[in-house]
Amino acid sequence: PLECVMILMDNSFFSRNGDAVTSRFNAQIDAIISLSNYKLNDNVESCVGLMTMAGRSTEIITTPINQINGITSKFNSISIDGHCDFVKSLSIAQLALKHRVNKNQHERVILFVASEIKERAEELFKVAKNLRRNNTALDIINICNSQNVRTLEQMIEIVNVDGNSHLVDFNAGTNTLS
Repeated sequence: PLECVMILMDNSFFSRNGDAVTSRFNAQIDAIISLSNYKLNDNVESCVGLMTMAGRSTEIITTPINQINGITSKFNSISIDGHCDFVKSLSIAQLALKHRVNKNQHERVILFVASEIKERAEELFKVAKNLRRNNTALDIINICNSQNVRTLEQMIEIVNVDGNSHLVDFNAGTNTLS
């Protein structure tokens, strides 16, 4: 389908952990490249943007574009720092999707979670309800954090409309995330 996708990358201190192949950070980079290639090759009018969620503040690395080189060239500028602000990141991603050029594109947020979620569940559910109200699909990739699963499942239940949202729980092992 014709989509505008914002990928939210967890660049917190937790992403240094080596329980995923190489590290959670590198596993995310590999998966983001694969997802971006898939989305951009699936429909030539689709576009993908990239955000980081940790550090001094959330940062839009690139607004939604339809060229993979524009995304892969930005990975060198991303540093591992601080803790994630999931609520603020999801709100900013939704705002970025609202300002997409092609209004015929379906909105989707792909959220990588490599750290513990510190926000209260009520705050996360409020953002999830807002995503549902705005018809924005949400895909969550939980990397090696079993304590987050129940909260993330509940978020997906809130956002999901006709199977448009998904949760992938990736556990440590020899498999790669991508």
